[in-house]
Amino acid sequence: MLRGERFDAKGLNSFSSKLEDANYCSVLLTFDSRSPDYFIKSAAALIPGDKLKYMIALRPYHMSPQFCAMMTEGYNDIEPNRLIINWVAGDFDRREDEPLQVNVFMESEPVDNMIKRTTFLRNFVEEYNSFDIISKKPEMVFSGFSDYTLETTRMFNATSLCMIDDYRRNITKFEGIKNKMVCLNPIILKDNGQVDEYKKIIYSLNPRSVDTTIVGDMDTVREKLIDLKNEGITDILLDTNRPDFFGMQNEESKNNDRLVNELVKEISGGYIDV
Repeated sequence: MLRGERFDAKGLNSFSSKLEDANYCSVLLTFDSRSPDYFIKSAAALIPGDKLKYMIALRPYHMSPQFCAMMTEGYNDIEPNRLIINWVAGDFDRREDEPLQVNVFMESEPVDNMIKRTTFLRNFVEEYNSFDIISKKPEMVFSGFSDYTLETTRMFNATSLCMIDDYRRNITKFEGIKNKMVCLNPIILKDNGQVDEYKKIIYSLNPRSVDTTIVGDMDTVREKLIDLKNEGITDILLDTNRPDFFGMQNEESKNNDRLVNELVKEISGGYIDV
């Protein structure tokens, strides 16, 4: 998951090369209406012959289905099988740090609640899929775990995506979905003796983090990641940011990236996304 970084095309190319070397399957490029468009930037950063896919998050009400289909086929013309679309319905509440979210037609009634957004999303994807300009349909990932969103995921035989704690609390709702992706934060410490202390740190920063983080030494984190298959999880979306013991980002976060990359390279086999 590429969050908080702002690479230009050259920087994204270099970052992608490192992920390719570590055997990642894809990288999620998140959506923010104040940031440059990743559809254009990732196409410029593509490394011909690599396997790494760009999972581009899209809020569909920011473009038309036809233009999205045209963009998809433009990607296919550059290099097919390198695109995943992560459909997101948007936030539960209007973000105060972004302009009012309205649909592409600028209608007077904004798409300003989750019922409108999830309905709009399903209708959008149905229309998007109807355009025969797309020679190769991309893989699709739907974020969220509402009944309606999961029903939409089944309709399109797509992959579901949510935080690992949401998945565990609602696991029966995911029946009938073949590919289930969860997001989590792996933290590799020097030894397991630091685990309890570290959990107190992340709890003080965000209590939920305890349930969305896998913490331990290299062997422990490896074992816990592999065990996720037993919970029906098929794909893992990793966020490797690590606060240090003072609650700040420092060199330990970069070291965590390196250690997680080593671990991914060791155990990956169509199982890990970043």
